[in-house]
Amino acid sequence: MLLRMRAVVLVALVATSCGACATAFAQCYTATSYALDLREVWDKPELAFFDIRAASVTKIGSQFQFAITVWDQLPRQLTSSYGFEVKADASPTILVFEASMATAGSPGWRLRKGHRSEGEASAELTPLCTACVRTAGDTLTFEIPADELGSATSFSWSAYSRYKPGTVQLSDRVPDGEQVVSWPVGGPADSCSCFQVGILTDRPQYKIGDFATISLYVTTDAVLYVTDVSGGVTSMLGRGSVKAGLHDLSSLSFLKGAKFVAAPPLGPEEIWIVVQAAGGCERRGVTRFVVVK
Repeated sequence: MLLRMRAVVLVALVATSCGACATAFAQCYTATSYALDLREVWDKPELAFFDIRAASVTKIGSQFQFAITVWDQLPRQLTSSYGFEVKADASPTILVFEASMATAGSPGWRLRKGHRSEGEASAELTPLCTACVRTAGDTLTFEIPADELGSATSFSWSAYSRYKPGTVQLSDRVPDGEQVVSWPVGGPADSCSCFQVGILTDRPQYKIGDFATISLYVTTDAVLYVTDVSGGVTSMLGRGSVKAGLHDLSSLSFLKGAKFVAAPPLGPEEIWIVVQAAGGCERRGVTRFVVVK
């Protein structure tokens, strides 16, 4: 099934109200913050393993879970590393947590920790743990006790990857530039901060006929309705449950292998997602792209 990208609108219904969420997580702060990123080496698929697609930080009990998903399968190479930089509010110190392959004689991943001051280019890293790092396909996660972050109750973070095949080091950072992501997100003044939603195409520009990968991120389980809006008429394309986390829209079973293709007219376009929770809370996400010849 081919779907015109510009025709897609997604509506997700969250099963719980913000009141129920507040019971599970104090003051209705969301326990997950995340960032999505474009496919930046889409023209060089052999390098997609260090091109970050999504990163997230989640509080699970007394642990923090850090996760990075890339645009291809994770490699088993000593020259690859994936990490997070964390800065507590009002602190001059940046904590660095980096996962990389252990030495050639000791296969498997290891997590190291270090710190640096703002303005310093790098941190000296020391071993923290090995069993705390897990990989599955395109995703690397590690969990550490909350006290590894000190007494911080809020912080900002960014994720990075590095690959050094020779004398040249390649790297990616999410979010781009000097931007950072906050944890937690929302607060008591934001009655809808129980959940977040994001949507992003893999490229900012497509030619007519190009296929697109659409990333969807929800921070809580939801029921997703995918609709086609064309000529003022709305028709249902599919409906089904999605778990909290990152999804490839085409891979959702209820869309039956649908592929999204760029179609005329030329120019800027948008795809929207609207998330509604019982009790009237609503979140909206939008991704923008351009169709060219």
